[in-house]
Amino acid sequence: MDWADIIRELAEDALRKVAPLLPKPPDNLPQTGEEAKDRSEKIDRVCEHAILEGLKSRGIACVVVSEDIGTVQVGGGSSYHVVVDPVDGTTNASRGIPYSAISIAVSENSWMSGVFTGIVVNVYTGEVFTATRGQGAYRNGTPIRTSNVKKPENAVVSVDLSKYGKSTEWIRKIAPKVSAIRSFGSASIELAYVAMGLTDAHADLRWMIRPVDVAAGILVLEEAGGAVYTRSRYGEKVPLKPKEPIIVVGAANKELLNKILEIISVPPPP
Repeated sequence: MDWADIIRELAEDALRKVAPLLPKPPDNLPQTGEEAKDRSEKIDRVCEHAILEGLKSRGIACVVVSEDIGTVQVGGGSSYHVVVDPVDGTTNASRGIPYSAISIAVSENSWMSGVFTGIVVNVYTGEVFTATRGQGAYRNGTPIRTSNVKKPENAVVSVDLSKYGKSTEWIRKIAPKVSAIRSFGSASIELAYVAMGLTDAHADLRWMIRPVDVAAGILVLEEAGGAVYTRSRYGEKVPLKPKEPIIVVGAANKELLNKILEIISVPPPP
């Protein structure tokens, strides 16, 4: 079974289903917060359903770990875990902001460390980022590599501060030490941007991001030559649970990652 081909087909089918629901600025934009929320939920449901039904129709035995439906056995289940974020960046998707992605990864077990293939598809641009363990990372079929930036003062770093009501001490520490701070609102895309050298690092220390959001993006970054720091409530081991809070720092290389970790203070689990 070629899992890389399977998840690519699943992502392509899901994109076809969800594309008609996306607003096309300046037309068809939500006029109220409630309208935006309803559209976000519908986009998620349609995409998730397409992926789940695609697995069932292929007769694939696996465990699906997804943002909305939780953990579900398909075809009787197996050791393979298909980790899905139907639309990473649903707020962006509902408002026509072009940073939103379908993210699918496959693990040989129930831990993040078992992830061996993944795909991230920008639902607006059609960009496709893929990776398989030991085989490199690709953007639209072309190999990608991280930048050579090793010093924080030369690095462009993306961060996520959405819905973050706790201490922001870490962002106050890192912002003056790097070249620039950016925020795109889709963790899988932000990790993929580090993988292709568009940015140099991504940090999310809110203890709000989940494995489903980043499983594919982390593999893409690692296979492109990057280095990633993750922590869960269990320490270095990250269980593939749909609501498990984790922190993620990804960088173009180990040297830059270590220097960023020296600057920030990693907050403890909630």
